[in-house]
Formats: sequence, structure tokens, C-alpha cells
Amino acid sequence: MDRPIRAFVAGGTGAAGRAYVRALVAAGFDVTATARDDGGAQGLADAGADALAVDLRDAHATADAMHGSSAVFVAVMGRGQDAAADEEEVTRAVFEAATRAGVDRLVYTSVHHADRATGVPHFEVKGRLEGHLASTGLLATVLRPCTFMEALSAPWIRDGVISRSVLASPIALDTRISYVAASDVAEVGVRALSDPGLAGTTMTLAGPTAVTYRDLLPVLSKLVGTDVKYQNVPLDVVEEQFGADLATMVRFFNGEGFDAAPDPAIERLGVTLTSVDEFIETAYASATAGAGEAG
Repeated sequence: MDRPIRAFVAGGTGAAGRAYVRALVAAGFDVTATARDDGGAQGLADAGADALAVDLRDAHATADAMHGSSAVFVAVMGRGQDAAADEEEVTRAVFEAATRAGVDRLVYTSVHHADRATGVPHFEVKGRLEGHLASTGLLATVLRPCTFMEALSAPWIRDGVISRSVLASPIALDTRISYVAASDVAEVGVRALSDPGLAGTTMTLAGPTAVTYRDLLPVLSKLVGTDVKYQNVPLDVVEEQFGADLATMVRFFNGEGFDAAPDPAIERLGVTLTSVDEFIETAYASATAGAGEAG
């Protein structure tokens, strides 16, 4: 039996990183993924990956860790008050490491609208990084997902829905967003490795249908068995608790929406996109069952 192909995931503990690990392991890859802490490392090990603690800013050490990998998946997210600058520094070092290691293919997780002048720091840094990646000569596929569906099941959203029947968010009630499941993004990225026509291309990834919170309230109400209400979280609260960058992003969402049509190549790859209703039903099932038992 041939030995499995090796893959390296930079940023293995975020939503995209974890999904890449699961998809790569399922596809038969030997996977090495980076973790920021022991808890994250344990989760990666449980998923079947070799968890690695490495300073991704150190291109030499990261290149050594990538040695023997045929594919690198980059899902780095910035940390701290200046998250965009942190992400840019780390990701540039990862690109340098991949160049040094001579990897065959790279999949970069960017974001929808990275090619636009939006004024949103998270989008702007992704755009600069896409440009830098193009200059490296690496054979890369760039994925531009819209908002991950996992945002809808984040504890601060889900707990309010289940315990108080309140969907509290700074995103406006009628803002249209094309949520996409991280698992679908990962499946597209992994399958793209075997499609030579997708090397050097950029793909927009979105769910099958854009939705608003107004659309989701009946779905959530049915799941929890009570009438779920929407509550707006003021942007000044977002800025105070989470920083100006996130507040700027939400302001952009509320002004323009964040919807897109999924790239036609997704169908060619045989990936069936998850609907928001399907995702929410699965994500909330165990939590609502637990709440029922507790009651």
C-alpha cells in the first residue's frame, strides 16, 4: 500500500483549520497542523492530526515542519488588539516557509470582497496577502468564503437563543449574508488539489442561499420550542468589547450585506453545499436536548 500523502495546516484550531484537518484525514492524508495551546493540540490529535507547536513567524522552523508535505493549507487568523497586522505578519512568514519547503500546492483561506476597497481591516489584509501570494510563484488556490455558518452557533449566540429565546447580534435584522459551512470550504479545498484546472485560481464560496436573521427566527423558534426574538447589540458595545476592526466589519455588513453566488466550480468538484437550516438543526440539536433534560 502506498504511503499517505502529507499535508500541513497552518492555523489548525480555527473554524477553517479544524475543518481542513477533518477533511484531509478523511481523504487519507497524513496531517500535521499547528496549535496555539495544549487544548487546541489535543483537539487536533483527537481528529487524527499530528499537532505541532511552532512559531509561524519563524519561516525557517515552519519550513522544516512542512518538509515532505505536498500541500499546505493556510487558515491563519490574527490575534490581539491589532489582529489584522498580526495576521499579515504570520501569513507572510508561512508563505515564505512554503516557498522554502518547495511544496507542490497551497490553499489559502481568504475572504469574500478581498479584492475590493472596503475599508474593513480583515478584508484589506486578506487582499494584500493575496497579492503577496501571487508574487511568490507558489502554485495556489485561493478560497474566498463568506461568513462561516459556525458564527450562528457561537456560544454567545446559541446560549442566548436557548436560555432566553433571544437572538442578540449587532448584525441588523434584514442584513443578507451568504453563510457557508466551514466543512464545505474544507471539502472544496481538499478536492481542488486533484483538479489541475483549479491551480492558480480564486473561488468564491457561499452557501446555497443568502439569509437574514428575520429568515432564521422561525427556524430557531421551532428548534427551541418558543418564540425567539431579535435583539440588536449597539455597535459602540461591539467596539468596546471586541475592538474597532470588528465594529467596522459589522457596519459594512449592515450597509451592503455580505452575499454572493457560489463559484460554479463547486458543483464540478461534487461538493453539496450545506443549507443554513441544515446547519442550525445539527448545531442546536444537542444543546436543545441538553436544555430539555435539564428542565
